Amino acid sequence: MHPADEYARLKAVIRSLEARAKVLRDGFAAGQMPQRSEAMEVVVQRVERKVFLRDRLPPEVLGDPRFWETRTGEVVRIRQQTTPDTPEPAPKDAAFDVLDTW
Repeated sequence: MHPADEYARLKAVIRSLEARAKVLRDGFAAGQMPQRSEAMEVVVQRVERKVFLRDRLPPEVLGDPRFWETRTGEVVRIRQQTTPDTPEPAPKDAAFDVLDTW
């Protein structure tokens, strides 16, 4: 299998697994699913965290270049091959990975 085809197939499997994990996670968090099996136990815990509220900063700070930097990272995209007669499909957000977290 070509590495590009393998990568596309893996991304599709990952999306499917992540969707199923979300369904299970939501069910556990809502108390709608049993949380114990013979081998595993799910523990649901409420965790607090601080969140930075960027929209509350004054415009002077948001517009000041001293507080910003530009970072560069690689983006890997996958898309279906097109023929000269076929228009290129619009890229989907889920079809690429950012290799450098900003």
